[in-house]
Amino acid sequence: MPLSDIAIGRRCAMGALLTATLAPALAKAATSSGQSVNAPTRHAEIGGRRLAYRSIGTGRPMVLCTRFRGTIDDWDPLFLDSLVAQGFRVITFDYSGLGLSTGEKSLNPFAWAKDADDLITALNLTSVVLLGWSLGGIAAQAALAIFPNKISHLVLIGTTPPGPAAKLAEPLFYEAAARQNDFEDEVILFFEPRSPASRAAAKASHDRIAARTAERAPPVPYQWAAANLGDGPKAEPFPAPPILAILKSTTSRSCTSAAITT
Repeated sequence: MPLSDIAIGRRCAMGALLTATLAPALAKAATSSGQSVNAPTRHAEIGGRRLAYRSIGTGRPMVLCTRFRGTIDDWDPLFLDSLVAQGFRVITFDYSGLGLSTGEKSLNPFAWAKDADDLITALNLTSVVLLGWSLGGIAAQAALAIFPNKISHLVLIGTTPPGPAAKLAEPLFYEAAARQNDFEDEVILFFEPRSPASRAAAKASHDRIAARTAERAPPVPYQWAAANLGDGPKAEPFPAPPILAILKSTTSRSCTSAAITT
């Protein structure tokens, strides 16, 4: 089944994506009961491992592939609740061996794509919106090549397409990847540190993420992640010409105007 739409955010921070694409739902989500903060953690037994996941809302299923060093608890609850307010069933999960999931851990985006495929199958979902953030965005693109018949829309946030990099990753990213991150790292990586308004948004997001106290996922070991990532940017971080050809066959919208349509 071909994609009817693909929404691409090449360097959108999560806060910018919220403002640009989910504004109609923000007020409703802000006054809701906060489903994501209290969502129970469930597990799907698949191939000798347990994939931890949470599901909130009803409607069209949207499966979220998280970022490098991300877990099920690193999504901003306002972002998740805003998606629910738009009528989606929002499903977050931990990759094998990371967070609350068991199995062999990996940073291979194709292994992450298999996790998404296995979870979609275990939940008996036939057509999903697949959203990928950062390295999870590469996993989502890999998923498009592996099981395109299960994906109706692909949403890519702050990730890279296949092929040579138009701009190499900043050295600061690799420095931050190799240490335990504090709030200032969050500001630098995901917001605009020179903007007082953006710093305030970073603090609000940080507090929302920290609001969950039960069943929190352990952080991804930064030493392991840094060792697997390497110590510098690559000229071609995602060499996959066949996937680029698939992407060229889709229609696309930028993050400033993206909307999931039928």
